[in-house]
Amino acid sequence: PGAIDPRRPYFNLYPGVTGITWLESSGNSFFSSLQASFEKRFSKGFYLLGNWTWAHALDNFGYTPLAAADGDAGELVQRIGIEHGDLKAFDIYVAGPEAFVDAVANELNRRAFPRAQLASATV
Repeated sequence: PGAIDPRRPYFNLYPGVTGITWLESSGNSFFSSLQASFEKRFSKGFYLLGNWTWAHALDNFGYTPLAAADGDAGELVQRIGIEHGDLKAFDIYVAGPEAFVDAVANELNRRAFPRAQLASATV
């Protein structure tokens, strides 16, 4: 009962803020390496030195960069939809000229993509 704003967690600190969105990109990575060195000194200054390095990295982070011309927002969204059948299960980040970003946002909106899952930047 009563006004909603005073019950918001950050209302006392930031009265104009009604919600805070957290955007997180996460993944795991693992790196292993081994370095070995062999050194052998012989008489009269003869010297052998050998080195060997092995490295291996694993991760589970996926990034799919896609590019399209300004007028191809529909094609870009279609390509994303083909690769990832359920677009609503993902967050989408779009960057580019304002007209392109707006066209992609409009196309995603037309396909009922949640606006809260779209991050964009104009360059």
